[in-house]
Amino acid sequence: MFNKKIGILLQGRITDWTKDVIIEFQENFPNSEIFVSTWEGENTDNLNCTIVKSRAPSMIENDASTANFQIIGCQNGLKNMTSDIILKTRTDQFIHNSNIFKIFFNFCEPEKIMVPDLGTYDNVFRASDLCQIAYRNILLDYWNNIPL
Repeated sequence: MFNKKIGILLQGRITDWTKDVIIEFQENFPNSEIFVSTWEGENTDNLNCTIVKSRAPSMIENDASTANFQIIGCQNGLKNMTSDIILKTRTDQFIHNSNIFKIFFNFCEPEKIMVPDLGTYDNVFRASDLCQIAYRNILLDYWNNIPL
């Protein structure tokens, strides 16, 4: 494809789909580094990839937001990865496009994060967590600079 090591970070709770999501990524990207960043207490026994477990943050009173879960899960997953380019997605969703890294490499500037417009909102400066692809250092900078 190109001379960069690719990685995939699945972040979130373990769902009925997570094992199949991992298997599909392994089939589509056999030489990629695959990590699941999830929470202490989640059952990861049947997952064939590298697992990072973190202590779940406390929920903020009167706020159903999972933003702190996303921030902590992404930070802890990314800091353990060594890939040059990383696709960050969720544990409960498939990314079926086996050309997604080619699309990133051909159409996204190296200092930017490729995200879908679905779930991205200009008025609150929120980038969707459904799928993000960028160089590792760009994703680390992004997720490490979001306040809890």
